[in-house]
Amino acid sequence: MKKGAEDGHQIRNYERDLARGKMKDRKAAEELDRDHPNLTLDLMLQNAKDMGLKGDAVYAYIRKKAFKTNQKINKKYQKK
Repeated sequence: MKKGAEDGHQIRNYERDLARGKMKDRKAAEELDRDHPNLTLDLMLQNAKDMGLKGDAVYAYIRKKAFKTNQKINKKYQKK
């Protein structure tokens, strides 16, 4: 469970960086980096624990978040 959460988290941050690097609108990419930075695994672990999660539930939460998109952000920055 832990390894899957770590891998998912790493892939998410990699994919976010890759997508932002390919954005033609550099101002929007910088805005995303500033306002919605990639979270560290340690911060994600702390967030999960602050929510009261323990054991495998912490890793399940991180894995779930790794594969969930932010619909508000997608809508704001999608190509028109």
